[in-house]
Amino acid sequence: MKAVRKILLLLVILVLLFPEVQRRSGLISSPPLKGVFQLNPFPIVTWNSWFSGEFQTEMPVAFNDRIGFRTDLVRLYNQMDFSLFRLAHAEKIVVGKEGYLLAQQYLDAALGTDYVGEALIREKVKLLKEVGNELWRQKRKLLVLVFPPDKGTYYPEYIPERYLSKKKPVTNYIQYRKELEAAGANFLDFNNDFLRRKPYSPYILYPKTGIHWSTYGALLAADSLSRYIESKTGAKLPLMVIDSLVVTDELRSPDGDMGETMNLIWEIQHPDMAYPVIHFDTSQGRKKVNALVVGDSFYWNWYYSGYIHSAFANEDFWYYNKDAYPQNFSSPTSVWDINRIAVIDKANVVIILLVNAGYGNIGYGILEELASYLGLEDPRISEILDRMRSSREWMDALEKKAGERGIPLEEMMTIDARYVIDQQFVEK
Repeated sequence: MKAVRKILLLLVILVLLFPEVQRRSGLISSPPLKGVFQLNPFPIVTWNSWFSGEFQTEMPVAFNDRIGFRTDLVRLYNQMDFSLFRLAHAEKIVVGKEGYLLAQQYLDAALGTDYVGEALIREKVKLLKEVGNELWRQKRKLLVLVFPPDKGTYYPEYIPERYLSKKKPVTNYIQYRKELEAAGANFLDFNNDFLRRKPYSPYILYPKTGIHWSTYGALLAADSLSRYIESKTGAKLPLMVIDSLVVTDELRSPDGDMGETMNLIWEIQHPDMAYPVIHFDTSQGRKKVNALVVGDSFYWNWYYSGYIHSAFANEDFWYYNKDAYPQNFSSPTSVWDINRIAVIDKANVVIILLVNAGYGNIGYGILEELASYLGLEDPRISEILDRMRSSREWMDALEKKAGERGIPLEEMMTIDARYVIDQQFVEK
């Protein structure tokens, strides 16, 4: 009996020591967790940190961040919570019915809880229409607004019951669609198009565990965009040709990006996905055009599928009208760090790509910049600019912001003035 107790004690000691052995030696390979994680640094012991208790508080946290088998234990914990309670340990991810993963902001948009109001939306559409008309009249440049599908609208049947009580009668998307149709503005609505295709599409248009449209769905939309540009401008873009389709149960990036960030042991079950093998036909005088895309991460499906490179002569993309690509691939580059006017001058087409109707703010400021580029005047702007100049405190704040962005003070004043106008229409 004593021998058994000694063996058991030895086993317990070995189990307790093994994570430390793993931490120091990396004896067993464990794949890293998906997503962005910041390890807490080991604290430096000082007289003050010791007697204040700061060192004793921070040391265990830093140690736990580096314990052996940490990534495996995190996956085990996440898997247990997902399998037993349908909980997701990933930022702003909601587990819907049948394991469908939904982004919190998509739920808010689909349920209308982030609705900004009819007045602001009507004002934005009026500006879009005016800028689009003048951009074509003055510069022969096409402005087109594109709505990708959002997962909350596409999969309402998988929204958890606890969220449905929050549903509002109107959403930003619904109101924008109504106003855009009434104004006759240039826009492509893949939200509506995908819903129409959903019952009979032979392949999945929106992945179960992805946040964006599927690779297959994104390419269908890309082809429609090219045909739309052709119909509006008379240009003949390279023609996308699907050579074959690879149908597989293995998700290719980014079709499972939400599932990956949940860091589970086992992949969530999902339907087979289709991946087109494509090429672009440049015969019969088909040529690339220059384009500027301003929008969100739905762009990346087009970029990594090869569509952007094959259909357009350049790859200018302003992410949320803040980060400038392709410059940002080499080093962090703001749109304020580049010659924006030169990019707009070069573009034949300006594409505003926004899921969930930009959460009420279509363009993230690009419409206002294009209005200034075209010399369009708004009498309300002059009034607000006069108020700015009469306030020393306001001007000091504007000078600071202009310096941070590296733009002229007058330009910063105009941007803020347009923001003030927008806020007058926001429903509180």
